[in-house]
Amino acid sequence: MISITRLGEGPFTARLLQPQNLVDMGPREFAEGKVGYAEDGRIATYTVAAGDAPFAIGDRFCIYNGLAIPDLNGHAGYEAIQPGEVLVLDPAAVPDFEYVYPY
Repeated sequence: MISITRLGEGPFTARLLQPQNLVDMGPREFAEGKVGYAEDGRIATYTVAAGDAPFAIGDRFCIYNGLAIPDLNGHAGYEAIQPGEVLVLDPAAVPDFEYVYPY
């Protein structure tokens, strides 16, 4: 699950609320993209393949609410993810990640 918070008037922040190491259960229908890794070997990003869907990407990486992945990556509402787009899966594993509140 992904937590999105804001302290006072500061910027919104996002973090993954589960074990630090995501598990890749392997490509599957609607989740056939490429995995990106942090320097320490943790799963960090995912490059969307044609036909991929957030729920299946979440399922592939054991993320409880895969539908939150687009929100984490700045998509508002049901704005579609696009083939070739690199999605952050674990903000803590991407040092230069800056969450942008999409609403």
